[in-house]
Amino acid sequence: MSRIFRTTLRLDSDKPASAQAATLLRRLHEERGLSYSALIIPAVNAYYGKAPADEHLRETIRCIVREELAAASVSLGPLLQALQARVSSPIQADAPDDDDLDGALDSFGS
Repeated sequence: MSRIFRTTLRLDSDKPASAQAATLLRRLHEERGLSYSALIIPAVNAYYGKAPADEHLRETIRCIVREELAAASVSLGPLLQALQARVSSPIQADAPDDDDLDGALDSFGS
């Protein structure tokens, strides 16, 4: 037996954020032919499903890596080679950007 959670979504057209949401839902419903549930479920999961602490932790790690790379007095060759082996895209010679650091963090399961 299917367990269905039912709720009512009320969007007040007098409130700008609600009116915008209603417009977007109607447009996407017409364009994609998807039910409102099929449109709302991934949006709620994407917005609320990610723990804020996770992004804070990632930013903390990014800052530490940047600081250590800037202050490094030893050769980073072995470290960069180890990271390159764990990341599918090649590591560039210039300072890593957020995408490079995110890729490295994802490869370690963070």
